[in-house]
Amino acid sequence: MKFRSALATCLLTVIGVVPATAAEPATYLGDGDPLGPRVVHEPALRIMSASPEHYITDVGTPSEDVPRPWDIRTTADGYVVGSYQRLRDLPDRVPQLVGDYAIETGTDHVIASKIGTTPMVRYDAPAGSQIRGDYPGGMLIVRTADSSFALHDYDGTERPVTGLPADAAVRDRSDSALLLTAGSAFYILDLTTGAVTKSATFTGDLRWAQLTPNRVVWQTGTTDTATNLAWKARTGSGEGTATVPTRQELLTVGDEVAFRDPATSELTKVDLDSGTVTWRFLSDVQDAADLGNGRLLVAAQGGISAVGPDGVLDRINWTPSYAGQSRHVAMVGDRILTDDLPLVDGFASERTAKQVTETRNFGTSWLPLDGVTTTNDLQAAGESLVTSNPGPSGKWTVRLRTPQDDNVVADFSRFALGRGGKLAQYQLEQNGRTGIYDTRRRQIVTTVAGPVGIDGDTYWTASDTLTGRQVDGFTRTVPFGADCNGLLDLQVAGRWAVLDCTGPDEVVDLDQQIPIRTISLGDGWKIGAGFVVRPITTTVDGLAHKQLLVTDLNAATPIQHSYGPVAGRFWRGASYTPDDADTPRIAYIDPDGRPRVITLNWLAAPPTSENDKTPPTLTTATAGPRVSESADLSFSWDYADPSTPENPGSGVSSYDVRYQQRPNASSPYGTWVLPASWQVLPANVKQVQLPGVARSTDTCFQVRARDSKANLSEWSTSYCSEVDGAAPVHVSSKPGDRVILTSTATYRYSFTDNGAVASYDVAYRTATAGNAFGAWVYPAPWQGITAGSVGWAPVLGSDRCFMVRARDGIGNTSAWSPATCSVTPQDDRALTAAGSVGRTTNSLAFQGTTSTLNASGASLTKSGEAGVRVALVTLNGPGQGSVDVYHAGVKIGRVSLASATWTRKVTYLPVTPYRTGTVRVVSVAAAPAAIDGIALLRS
Repeated sequence: MKFRSALATCLLTVIGVVPATAAEPATYLGDGDPLGPRVVHEPALRIMSASPEHYITDVGTPSEDVPRPWDIRTTADGYVVGSYQRLRDLPDRVPQLVGDYAIETGTDHVIASKIGTTPMVRYDAPAGSQIRGDYPGGMLIVRTADSSFALHDYDGTERPVTGLPADAAVRDRSDSALLLTAGSAFYILDLTTGAVTKSATFTGDLRWAQLTPNRVVWQTGTTDTATNLAWKARTGSGEGTATVPTRQELLTVGDEVAFRDPATSELTKVDLDSGTVTWRFLSDVQDAADLGNGRLLVAAQGGISAVGPDGVLDRINWTPSYAGQSRHVAMVGDRILTDDLPLVDGFASERTAKQVTETRNFGTSWLPLDGVTTTNDLQAAGESLVTSNPGPSGKWTVRLRTPQDDNVVADFSRFALGRGGKLAQYQLEQNGRTGIYDTRRRQIVTTVAGPVGIDGDTYWTASDTLTGRQVDGFTRTVPFGADCNGLLDLQVAGRWAVLDCTGPDEVVDLDQQIPIRTISLGDGWKIGAGFVVRPITTTVDGLAHKQLLVTDLNAATPIQHSYGPVAGRFWRGASYTPDDADTPRIAYIDPDGRPRVITLNWLAAPPTSENDKTPPTLTTATAGPRVSESADLSFSWDYADPSTPENPGSGVSSYDVRYQQRPNASSPYGTWVLPASWQVLPANVKQVQLPGVARSTDTCFQVRARDSKANLSEWSTSYCSEVDGAAPVHVSSKPGDRVILTSTATYRYSFTDNGAVASYDVAYRTATAGNAFGAWVYPAPWQGITAGSVGWAPVLGSDRCFMVRARDGIGNTSAWSPATCSVTPQDDRALTAAGSVGRTTNSLAFQGTTSTLNASGASLTKSGEAGVRVALVTLNGPGQGSVDVYHAGVKIGRVSLASATWTRKVTYLPVTPYRTGTVRVVSVAAAPAAIDGIALLRS
């Protein structure tokens, strides 16, 4: 059955069921190109399932057709380590996460998948038994014959469980224990040993009970505003009661309880020992779940975190950006508009007014239109935009926006923009006539009988002939076929008019060069630039899908291709629109609620007498740098179609691109790969991206072009780019002198790279006086830095070693450099004097002081010093004597302080085995010896 007017096809929910008819079967060409996502930051993230090791979160509404699998992430770092396929008809059903397994449990079987390693497997309970509970890797069963319990692992291994009454039921679970109730008693089953411990008893109807690391906690009753709890220690005799000031769902954190207020998104904690209530224990909590190990998993403050009783968030992962979902789409050239489904309680909602957002660069950026919302259909044509919301008496309150004006035009039963946006049509209820509305002048032009086709400032009607009337009064007529009796719909675009008739449907050339042809339209069709499109229903794997069937109007023999799937499998109608800018494109909403664009680069050129026999020629092409610092490669090109008076060019119509790769320089290139999405690219697409190329892989691209007459060029030469696979190479690094005598110092380092070094990590370790080196320290401000040096503050008597590593822009990271060290001496005042020793000051000295040995045998000592080498700091000058240096009772060497001029000097004694003991500096002459400091080197 066909709809009765163009208004119906534009604005009513339609379901196409008429099979395609054409000269040859319609070829399915897949999805249109997705637009860049409209990102919504920090949506309301729901925690769907959680365990100590893993969790599942979700936001938005699942795909209509085959919902994406659940991502299973680790609570250690948030990485995806497995997936679980959703059911088509129950897309929000989630598995339980138990240890390393994702499971769904029945009374006699478990369907389980070991996360990240095995597919779903059915494990049946042994004959004559039922499943009472789950644990990591198995199930708690009870045998019907004797009411005996056992822990039955998935591999068939069993451990008997004694001490459980026959009616025992599982109330809570951790990875190490099950909490069960029977009669009025709690029982704790140790999953490692199978031992059962009878715990507390309770009275009344038990509504809530849970294990904490050290307690069993349960609900004893409620009031209008509070929940009464009791608890008992799992070991020992501690017990007590507490009142929680809420009726909300309770969670346990440590050995305490918490609850979330949905109105404020705040988490409150209650101490069960003291009854202390900690309000605003945690703020901005979107959702929370008990991990079963004393901690909570929370979607809070922009991320997923674990939190314990101390309230400290241990960040697991940031909340992923969410690509918004839409209901309707409109398209005028590169301007694409969507109405965006708002998130209500974590779900994309169609019941509320939707924000209208536009992009003019295919989703690279989106701009919400200030104050523009719509509940019903969204329309855009030319410079006009129409939104509508429920109005009085079931009508629409229509808002028409143009660059000249923005206001409510009227309450209409139906209102539809014509192609080009200059005119619109609306339905007159009183007599079935159609009104013509001038959107620029904001006035009614006329009313007409029967269907109307609008193209630009011309509206077409059909009686004896097709009659086109412009608003300025110009009229033209074109004959159509006599077999079109009972016209149901009429649409016009450019040179083509399509008539939906009770008899054969017709295609009429308004230029009157091509004879009238017949076409099978079906329901819900729309006209575009040289084509018609309509929704059809197909069945794949027993599931109904919506697709778009496109028929070429330019071809003498109809050519048809289908695309999709599109949204509209359930009660919703498909949302799609031909490009109003007279380019062969279609925008539609896919089953994920995301806009896509189909480019019909296979359409035949409009009929013409021109003769083009020369293929296009390449003018430019590049694959970017020969060595790429990015794993995302891009190949771009441009062609020209030669044209002469004798052989006029018909214009480039499409491109094909292919690539080949080699994993490293010693391997051959592989075979050419021709991605389906890179074939027959439209003429306005002159670039492709190949993301995520492996490091060290060399990728070469080639392109060819065809014109509108199907002349095809040869493949171009190869344009190649290799993803950088080499890490930066260490050149040098130094923290300053080996013995450093300044109050500040700088660790400098350098690397080379075939591209550019992007960042550095720096670490250090310290040996304080008398001690060996401690562990390496990795200061947060020194990780991922871009500077080629870091400043540090020397500490007297400490030996500090540094190492550094570098990474390039793609993430290749070097090994840690060899450690380089600087030691800061201990001042002479740190040494104990014996004999004739003078303590003086000197501006030339380290720390401004010296200790002068004035006679033979005078000494300075320092106990408990450790190292492999002694460095002596002295003031050398005329008349100075010599000293012997001892370490741990062993003479290391003799140092002369004689010099023609006064100078501060560092003397390195020979390297020895690592020793710990007293350092002793002894004068061996009557001449004075000015000692400034001493340093112990550990390397």
